[in-house]
Amino acid sequence: MEELTICESGVYRPLTPEELAELMQRRAGAAEAAVEAVRLARAEYLAEVREMREDLLNRLTGIAMAAQLQGDTTLPAAFVQARQRLLDITKVASVVNSTTAAECKAAVKAEYANIAVQAPTGLRTAFSTMGA
Repeated sequence: MEELTICESGVYRPLTPEELAELMQRRAGAAEAAVEAVRLARAEYLAEVREMREDLLNRLTGIAMAAQLQGDTTLPAAFVQARQRLLDITKVASVVNSTTAAECKAAVKAEYANIAVQAPTGLRTAFSTMGA
């Protein structure tokens, strides 16, 4: 391993074992802080997803109830499937296995798009007004 040095008054000298230990401890602390920042960013995004999901579920519920009142049984049945998939969106493997907020967001958007595409036209209107 390459010897680490420090410059004091224009003269380079090797780090003492204590200085080296302190440097390594600071590096480890910085790495832990970076990991924590990524974890917090992911958690904040997932909190946003849960809020968005709540709004979307309310819209879908309204559409399904109106359809059921009009005698349509296909939209309420499709609602049940879409609802469960939306509730599970934060448990999808690609979301759970994401390591950064950007990966998490991409995984959520992909799953959200999948759910929207598979929803019947009557329910799809609720998805088109929401952002992921």
